[in-house]
Amino acid sequence: MTPVVLKWDSDFFGFPVARTDWSGNLSEIAEAIADARKIDVTLLYVFAPPNAAPPASILNNVISVFTCQRVELEKGLTDAPNLREERESIVALTEINCNVEEISELGVIAGSHSRFMCDPMIPQSIGRQLFRIWAENSFRGILADVNYGYFKNRRIMGFISVRAQKDHGRIVLVAVRPEARRHGIGSRLLRVAESYVAKSGGVKIITATQGHNDMALRLYHSAGYKEVTRSQVWHVWLKPPSWNTMA
Repeated sequence: MTPVVLKWDSDFFGFPVARTDWSGNLSEIAEAIADARKIDVTLLYVFAPPNAAPPASILNNVISVFTCQRVELEKGLTDAPNLREERESIVALTEINCNVEEISELGVIAGSHSRFMCDPMIPQSIGRQLFRIWAENSFRGILADVNYGYFKNRRIMGFISVRAQKDHGRIVLVAVRPEARRHGIGSRLLRVAESYVAKSGGVKIITATQGHNDMALRLYHSAGYKEVTRSQVWHVWLKPPSWNTMA
């Protein structure tokens, strides 16, 4: 359970951030927090069993603990749809047909239910900037292999970022503008991502969302995705944050 410092997160927030995995043993979590304090960690992500609750010993000795549930889902791709079916309104995104600012806006929408946007210790402006950067890095090929967008009247109304990894693929981000929802756009974006992964040799596609994000869970379940794991993710604040971010 030795905490691992996360360089990107630490650089972005402007203070040391680390993560650890907890099996449920009380002595382990106490030791992990003590180790995190020794290396001056401000924020510790704890990945815990699905029904775990932060022990009172933690709550009494830290600044704050934010908890949420992470749900991972997957879908087999033996019957993946043909990408050509979606070409009329969904296209691969490039700097020619889309600009970074539009992707940034959709990135904020994609992250609206994330732990970084829901933790009251993290200012909304910083949470939004975090997802702008993630979306821009996906668009530029750093976090994703390909990005697809749904256009209406030349305006991008939704997008999905996907990455192929050996025998599977992973959805990095997906978002649909609020005014364009309930028209099947999210489902069509998923089908395009599934087709890309299947054509890349993947036999399944994986994604994750928050347990409280009912809209995302409905979308995935309706598209045939099955829940694989649920886990708790805690933000354990060991010190008051001193914000000096990349934002």
